[in-house]
Amino acid sequence: VGVIFDLFLIKNASKNQCKKTMPKNTSKNLKIKQKTRHDPTPKNLDSLFFSTNINKHINEADMIFISVNTPTKTLGQGKGYAADLKYVEACAKQIAKVSKTNKIIVEKSTVPVRTSEKIKLIIKATENSLM
Repeated sequence: VGVIFDLFLIKNASKNQCKKTMPKNTSKNLKIKQKTRHDPTPKNLDSLFFSTNINKHINEADMIFISVNTPTKTLGQGKGYAADLKYVEACAKQIAKVSKTNKIIVEKSTVPVRTSEKIKLIIKATENSLM
């Protein structure tokens, strides 16, 4: 679902509106592999570019989609069935630490109900610790 939604955004965005940031150790040779009835690759892929300068793009963005892996927890409470939200939490902390202006944050990962409330708490806690 994530790739198809990202491609929809790219297809409907004007040039340079879609920026996908990722950690520096991510492969530059990414391939789109998604089972669909039609080829999901949009014609205007030039409106998508990849960057490892996450902080710069957080500051430039008005809206940020948190779209990260949420594997099943392997330790602690919920082991074996609950979603591990460590990547969602790390994104929220980084957004709060780096942002100089208000942002619209969209959680786009497969997450439990009320994860947005947790993101809000993390951002408020991080902002308060910087003041």
